[in-house]
Amino acid sequence: MAELEINDPFHGSRVIPSYTCAHCSDVVLMRPERTRQRTRCMKCMGYICEKKELCRVECTPIHKLARDHFEGPRARLVPAIMSGATTLEEAERIILGPDGQQARRS
Repeated sequence: MAELEINDPFHGSRVIPSYTCAHCSDVVLMRPERTRQRTRCMKCMGYICEKKELCRVECTPIHKLARDHFEGPRARLVPAIMSGATTLEEAERIILGPDGQQARRS
């Protein structure tokens, strides 16, 4: 967990609690009035964003994937994550490409 300082010329400076999604690395601003628990991945135990289906249904810790040189069973999702895919359907379209055939790696 961290804090993000926002300097607004109309409302002054304020500090908002935040965290980085363990799966896609998006920064999530935490609303102070929220009472329910933040979502955690049960595999990697990291806090995850709730706006992307891809982050909720697949454990894709982008920093761990980078350490593993983007290899392994979830590495196929990296291009989709980096392209901003939010659902598994979008991810599959990005992975397969416009012709529906999986791109070959060189």
